[in-house]
Formats: sequence, C-alpha cells, structure tokens
Amino acid sequence: MDKWIKQNRITTSIIIVLVVALGFVYFNKQITKNVSDIDFQTKCATQAKSFFEYLVPEPKGLNLGDANTEYTNHYNSKLNKCFILITHPQESYYGDVYTKYLYDAVEKVKYGSFEWEMLTPGTEEYKSSVEGGKLLSCVISPDGNLDNNKNCSKGDLFNTSQWEFDKLVKVYMEN
Repeated sequence: MDKWIKQNRITTSIIIVLVVALGFVYFNKQITKNVSDIDFQTKCATQAKSFFEYLVPEPKGLNLGDANTEYTNHYNSKLNKCFILITHPQESYYGDVYTKYLYDAVEKVKYGSFEWEMLTPGTEEYKSSVEGGKLLSCVISPDGNLDNNKNCSKGDLFNTSQWEFDKLVKVYMEN
C-alpha cells in the first residue's frame, strides 16, 4: 500500500507540473497575442490617418475636402487587414448627399460605398419620395474586387438602406 501511495504522489506531482507548465505556455501566448494585436491596431490607426489625409486633400473624385468628413478605423485580425470607414455629409445644388466609404487603408482598395441624397423640400422629386430622399448606391465588395459586388436592396428608406450597409460593413469593422 505504501508503494501505491508513493507512486500516486509521483504521478500527481507530474500532472501538477504539466498543468502549471501548460498554463504558463497558454497565458504567455495570450499576452503575446494581445501585445501584437495592440501593435497592429496602433499601426492601423497610423495607416488609416495617413490614408485619410491622402484622400481628403486630393479628393480623388470623392469631394471629401471639408470639415464634416470623419473616419473610423479598425484592424481586423481575422482578415489581417486595416479598414477605414469614411463618413461624409455634403451639400449639393439639388440637396444634401450623405456618403460612407469603406476602404482597406493599406492597399487603398475600396470595399464599399453608401450614397443617399436628401432632396430639396418643395421640389417634385421631393414630393414623390418616401423620406425626402433617394438611395444613389449601396455596394459592398466582399473581397475588394469590384467585379464581386453585393448590392443593398434598392429600398426607399434611409434608415433601412443605411442599416443594411452598416450590417455589411460590420464584418470588416469588427472581429
């Protein structure tokens, strides 16, 4: 019986040592992963700011050069990509246009856009519209390839169309 107790103590000790060693390895990897995620997020923020500054001074056809234009960025660890979502309300002759653009901030590839025109009150077009506006476009390119577009449904409601676009963008802007 003494021999059996001694053997079990040794086995128990070995198991405890293994559990502690595995725990140490696991938590060390988690700490390293968290540090590298923070590093990637920091690099993404820097890259997104640089891309935004590149895009805004030279609007590249987007006419983004005003103070109302904002952006948010996100490093997506699953896709290993840095995304930037640009929001831009803009006044135009016919009415205000509200736009959102989703880009890969490193590769400068557009992943999607949402454009809604708020029509000028009193015009015939305004009177015939549902919410005083119309959807101009709502497109997501799942892989950044413009030949692979997914269009939002052509709804007449701003909140529905924007919700649909935001739902499509969420895949990129969250992990």
